[in-house]
Amino acid sequence: MRAQAAVDEQGQIRLRWWVDRYTLLLAMRKDGRYLLVTNDWRLSLQRMFDLYRAKDGVEKRFKVSKSDLKVSPIYLHKDERIEAMLLINMLALLAYSLLERQVRQNGLQMTTRRIIEKLDSLDVIEILCWDGSLLYRITPVDKEQAMILEILAHFLADLRRPCWPHILLPSGNPLPLALPPPSGWLVTA
Repeated sequence: MRAQAAVDEQGQIRLRWWVDRYTLLLAMRKDGRYLLVTNDWRLSLQRMFDLYRAKDGVEKRFKVSKSDLKVSPIYLHKDERIEAMLLINMLALLAYSLLERQVRQNGLQMTTRRIIEKLDSLDVIEILCWDGSLLYRITPVDKEQAMILEILAHFLADLRRPCWPHILLPSGNPLPLALPPPSGWLVTA
């Protein structure tokens, strides 16, 4: 806006204002623009912008670390213990983030907090049989829980548990390599 004040012949002050279209055009050209600087010359403009827009994701994860994972001030004095606590917290945050990512990539738009709330009521009964086999029974599940468990089973099937047969099982049989399906009985030898 531009304004101009003038005094007329009777001594009255006249105020006149108008839109300065040229200045407005220059200001509008800067609308929605970001000044982004990087030292990685290989980044395209779109990739640089995408990385900039994703920056709050890291900040949100640290919020999760303090709220959902309940990381609170712990008074440790030895560097080794501080490093160990940070490692455990970062691994928990990684698992939390990967769970949400995997579920979303499989078409279920849920936060990890909601997944945990939904699966919190489930119980898995594990029975060690005399022949060394394990029998799993999952408490009844609703449709949403079954969908979550099915999605989780797909990518958890690739994970392997450590095998310490001399400690865990008297028969020497290793633990099963995958989680059971969401319903029914599963017997593994």
